[in-house]
Amino acid sequence: MMNYTSEIRKTIEKMKSNELIIAKELYQEKFSMIPEITYYKILERLVEQKILIKASKGVYYVPDLTRFGLTGPGYEEIVQYFTRDKTGMTVGYDLYNRLKLTTQIGKDYKVLSNLLKAKTKNIIGVSIEFIDLAFDEKTKKNIEMLEVLEHYPEIEDFDRWAFKKFISSFTKEFDEKNLEEVIYKKRYKKRTVAFLSAILNEKGVKNTLNKLLSGTSKYKIPNREELHELTSA
Repeated sequence: MMNYTSEIRKTIEKMKSNELIIAKELYQEKFSMIPEITYYKILERLVEQKILIKASKGVYYVPDLTRFGLTGPGYEEIVQYFTRDKTGMTVGYDLYNRLKLTTQIGKDYKVLSNLLKAKTKNIIGVSIEFIDLAFDEKTKKNIEMLEVLEHYPEIEDFDRWAFKKFISSFTKEFDEKNLEEVIYKKRYKKRTVAFLSAILNEKGVKNTLNKLLSGTSKYKIPNREELHELTSA
């Protein structure tokens, strides 16, 4: 145990302050020779010694010692960790603001990422959801549209003119194959898919999204008049 503790401590002390440590990943990368139960006991001991701080189950960080005491990572560091190198993206009001669809600021920070091993996790106020996708530009564009349509009725101070521009940009680079993978992996609501299908049809963009919908169901989406107003330049 003593040699194990020394090895783990040396590795952690070389890490930057506020750097997130995913315990399972660190174990698999560097310490798989150590019995797993022993490894986690050592981490808990380092927490007791204030060498590590536990941010969430299975997630730790090396605290930064300042004149105000021990401090940890903020929203920016957590988001950066889970979205680096095309591993994720922010959604919610951070996304709506980025798209200029509203000037309202959300109270919660939300991230989709392929780095998380659990389905969902909250780390110091940041909600992270695991999605098994490679976050390239096509995937991000499709997620942006689906997220906006999924939450369309509840986005405060929604800017319809900005939404029209967003739709025009989206339809020019429409990639249905990638879109279907995103819908399947994120499990977007049928209503959201029906909404997007109606927008594409209104814009004259060929698509086969109807195959993902039930022919006998009526989905609660904007009527034809509102769709025309939303999509017309």
